[in-house]
Amino acid sequence: MVDLTAPAKLDTAAAEMLQRYQCPTPFHAVRTWFLGSIVSPAMHASPMDAVGQLWGGALPAFESSQAANAFDAALVGGLWSRLTAHQDASKPFDLLAVTAAASDAGIRHLVSVRRQEIDGYIKGLFGGLEQVVLPAAADQCLKLLADLRSMLGEVLTLLDGPDKPTDAKAFGELLEHVDRLSAIMQSEINKASLVCVRARARPAD
Repeated sequence: MVDLTAPAKLDTAAAEMLQRYQCPTPFHAVRTWFLGSIVSPAMHASPMDAVGQLWGGALPAFESSQAANAFDAALVGGLWSRLTAHQDASKPFDLLAVTAAASDAGIRHLVSVRRQEIDGYIKGLFGGLEQVVLPAAADQCLKLLADLRSMLGEVLTLLDGPDKPTDAKAFGELLEHVDRLSAIMQSEINKASLVCVRARARPAD
């Protein structure tokens, strides 16, 4: 049984399950994908429908019913259930903590993680649909997230260009810039999520 009182254990169990079944979506993106799915106006028939999207629309094959139950416990009973708490403004969602060195490789890794987190969140919100009607405020958040993704891409362009950092101070300043973008990104994900949850709770006209 998954220990719901131990977030670190939930993350470890979910990450191990994703690796075991060769999920093409990395764990950090699964977290935001699940959050987007949880708050999405395009409500899924079940959490397992959203989980299946991580593998392209179908769940992986399980060797036994026990394995299937363990899969469900780690991803739905564990990670998904814990992330539902972030529908409450008093329990904001945090991006995955990443220890990145102030170096070319460290910054590239952090940028990749943050961009994949944005992609995962948007995929979760859309739930496999081409179009979803979002509240205006949430739509504005998504536009800003798209801008932030582009800004993170500009960091990679800088690292590939002739003006790339060449000393520890310059790399440190660039890492701080990415951290600032990450903080804004986290804030916008939380704003969008709360707007969607509140809109869903309002009775239809």
